[in-house]
Amino acid sequence: MEESKDYFYDIKLDKKNFLNDTIKETLQSFINFFPFYVMLIDEEHHIQLANNAILDKLKMDPTAIVGCYCPSKIHGLDSPFPGCPLEVSKSSLKAIEREFYFKEEDRWVRSTAYPTNFFTAESKRLFIHLTIDITAQKNAENKFKCSEEKYHLLASKLQKLNDLHKKLSEMQEILIYERDKTSLIRRICLKLSELVSYDLCWIGILDSGKLKILASSKSVSDSGSGSGSSSEGRDFFTTEIDLHSDGRYSFLHKVIEQKQLVVINKDNFSCSGCLFHDTSLPNSNLIFPMIVNDNVYGIISLYKSENHISESEISILQTISNALAFSFHSIELTESPKQAFSQLKRNIDYLEDIIDKIRNPLTVIQGFVELYMKDESSAAIIKEHINQIVEILSKVDEKYIRSTDLFKQYTE
Repeated sequence: MEESKDYFYDIKLDKKNFLNDTIKETLQSFINFFPFYVMLIDEEHHIQLANNAILDKLKMDPTAIVGCYCPSKIHGLDSPFPGCPLEVSKSSLKAIEREFYFKEEDRWVRSTAYPTNFFTAESKRLFIHLTIDITAQKNAENKFKCSEEKYHLLASKLQKLNDLHKKLSEMQEILIYERDKTSLIRRICLKLSELVSYDLCWIGILDSGKLKILASSKSVSDSGSGSGSSSEGRDFFTTEIDLHSDGRYSFLHKVIEQKQLVVINKDNFSCSGCLFHDTSLPNSNLIFPMIVNDNVYGIISLYKSENHISESEISILQTISNALAFSFHSIELTESPKQAFSQLKRNIDYLEDIIDKIRNPLTVIQGFVELYMKDESSAAIIKEHINQIVEILSKVDEKYIRSTDLFKQYTE
């Protein structure tokens, strides 16, 4: 049996009255209307009146129960029932309510004792004693409490989903509009590390058998391996891992070869040789391949506090990894024409310089021939060659002008 806390109610008790037969008859008629157990008992637990609910239960008539010891007749005990509210009510002269849970019967009752200003002929104070089955009420309260807990749990999950949606929307905007490769990687790295339960994130890009790590949300333990910088309160660095010669990163080979997530648990994998080894880091490390055109373009590594990883979480993070690879790759594809145009501009400028360097000496040679060559036949031949070169330079000049206009058309 479990007992709940007491509920006290002040009752105004004025003059002293004695119970007589007329009052007894009136009270008996009144309490018989109640479907739950109602008794009038004295301060020593002797029954003076009991309603029909009790009499029917005990199969007794009203006169036979008068004077019976309540603990013995009702509970089968030689002393007051443990926690009986009458004991407190008679000492405090306050109405006392107590709730009891009977585990064997899975039943709740509310037991109440109300002091009155009526006394027996022996001057023993009388108390109204009620016992009500409140099992249905308690079950309803428990269901409501469970529903409330479920509501708060659901609200918490919805809040987490809203936060996740906000982060994903922010990452989507970065993936679409950020055109600087380094800034793209670092901004996504920060957003991933801000997701719930992720303590560290680092991102690396594959390049000729090496993994070039462009961003991490925390400084690496081997600080001499890379150069650091700060952005938005986070440490960034650039370092490389030689996947061919460095045997500490066999798990990275597994990610790249299998093109799927690898989960490292500290309980079954030694990370002591890793560049990112830190005993304060959480238990699990999730490593996602960044896949574009069925090729692994890089790696996203996340350190997670919880061991449980849901399928939806894996799906979302793999989608982010692939989207980052696509954005990074698209930036490179966009940069290729720009690099080609830059080279074209350098070639055009060089061509202009060559034309000037050829034309200027020709002018000098032509003037020299006209002034100093007496052999008209030889002078005519030289002039003809000079004119041919000038004509070629004019055509080259036309091509230069057209190339310059074309360059302006595609770059402005």
